[in-house]
Amino acid sequence: MGLNQELWEHRSDVLHKDENEVRKADNARLDIDIANIIEEIKLIPRQFLPVTDKRFFQQRTINYIHRKKYPQKRK
Repeated sequence: MGLNQELWEHRSDVLHKDENEVRKADNARLDIDIANIIEEIKLIPRQFLPVTDKRFFQQRTINYIHRKKYPQKRK
């Protein structure tokens, strides 16, 4: 296997595998960010949220969002 192939596979693993140190750290940071956002949003009555954002805060709990996979959390 050539060096280019090894580099490509390493890059692919870092970007796409769920179980690597970079992904774990970023996932933990996302969990904290999401929890902070939800706490801030609780202070705002839903009617004041933009229509496009209301769907993100309908009957969702922090645990529900934490169970989501990494790509969905980033969205």
